[in-house]
Amino acid sequence: MQTPNQSRPVTRKNIGVIKINDAKIEPQQDCWSAKYCKGKILNHKDLHNCKNSGGKSWTDNFGKCASII
Repeated sequence: MQTPNQSRPVTRKNIGVIKINDAKIEPQQDCWSAKYCKGKILNHKDLHNCKNSGGKSWTDNFGKCASII
């Protein structure tokens, strides 16, 4: 038997719509105009389209910031 500290980490393969108190919250991706996910949000497209629109950094569905350059 495993203790909670020895259990495997939870991985998510597909992220869908999250409902909290009957409000739908969809995970979104953000395309930022500056490095380190700062500046203005240009759009909410995927990484490839963010780069094509001049974005310098991108936040994924989990909130992790990634540089595009």
